[in-house]
Amino acid sequence: MSDRDSEEQATSPVTNGRRRRRPERVAWFVLALSFLLFLSLCGATGAAAYFYRSTATETRNAKLELIDGDSVFVRERGYSDWRQATNGMTLSEGDAVRTGTSSRALVTLFDTSTILLSGDTEIVIVDMKTSRYISRTKQVRYTQTSGRTRVGMAALEDYSRYDFEVTTSQANVLFDVPGGSYLVEVGNTNDVPFTRVEARRGTASVSGAGTTVSVDEEQKTIVNQGGVPSSPNSAQRELLANGDFGKQMEHWSETYDQGGDGGDVFGKVTLTNQAIAGKPTNVVEFRRVGGNTDYAETGIHQNLNAEVVDFINLRLKLDARIAYQSLSGGGSQSSEYPLMVRIRYLDANGNPAEWYHGFYYQNDDGNPVRDGEKVEEDMWQTLQIDLRDMYPRPVTIKSLDIFAAGHDYDTLVANISLAGD
Repeated sequence: MSDRDSEEQATSPVTNGRRRRRPERVAWFVLALSFLLFLSLCGATGAAAYFYRSTATETRNAKLELIDGDSVFVRERGYSDWRQATNGMTLSEGDAVRTGTSSRALVTLFDTSTILLSGDTEIVIVDMKTSRYISRTKQVRYTQTSGRTRVGMAALEDYSRYDFEVTTSQANVLFDVPGGSYLVEVGNTNDVPFTRVEARRGTASVSGAGTTVSVDEEQKTIVNQGGVPSSPNSAQRELLANGDFGKQMEHWSETYDQGGDGGDVFGKVTLTNQAIAGKPTNVVEFRRVGGNTDYAETGIHQNLNAEVVDFINLRLKLDARIAYQSLSGGGSQSSEYPLMVRIRYLDANGNPAEWYHGFYYQNDDGNPVRDGEKVEEDMWQTLQIDLRDMYPRPVTIKSLDIFAAGHDYDTLVANISLAGD
């Protein structure tokens, strides 16, 4: 036997054992790796399935209702032409709605949230969807190019999140509280486009030019074109211009009416200045002397054309002093008070309506004083009237008149305000 043969005999058992174990190790390694890959694949598949089920969305629809007026139009997604809207028609993502000057429409979303469009308003519904399999998210987004919308946001119900967003040229608005009520107005003042956002109930996040503010309940913010949102403040809206007569008689016109009873003695409107609570104040005086027993009105008038249909509160406030009245109470017809307020407006059917209220300090003759209120004689006092109960309910206030009526009178007014929210 050669030395080589002896060497092979001495080493071959060990070598052969190592050779046998090496394939076994490789097999176990491959098996383990395959198992880990299988587990990873199962995990990834499960995660992908969960992700799909949790993020998959379902497009929803809305319903359009015509409230008043006949100038409501719809432009369906993919079309360029507007067509007359019909009551109860279905709206989908991408559809646009536009209202005319004297028309209003209500969009009711899939979850009973509402978007009330006032006159001269245009919106486009961009997103309107919910999670398909897992009830987690509701998503609504629309763009508004003009006019006013009032949003009534539904509750979460079975959802955990509600993304409700409005985009304008000036701002991005996110409504933070399901169940809230919000106003978005897109307008133009002195050729400066603006967006006004008001939170009647709930809060909203309003962004513009890289800045975001939080608007709390009963607050508002205004975003001018290219500007940042203003600091939130009271949502109360003043409808009158120059109610303190700081700009003399600008926005006001004088009114005189003899009433057709043959009289020819006119009253006089005079802008003067008096101290009210020790403060110099611009005051308007209505004075008539020598009227004898014939009727005459003397007053001031302002055109408003202000939409108030969605106001919860509406208040008239003014400082007044009735220095003299010759006719008792409001006259025989309760229509000749020495101080009167008259509001002309349109109701929900577009019909003209009129509301008035009188003030007097004496009724020696016992005349009827329907819609009248007694005040102190020849004394400055602040008068406030809650207008929430006006009937029929006003949609658009067309004008306001403040005047004196009757025979002879001397009445002064200042700091007139007609405001609401």
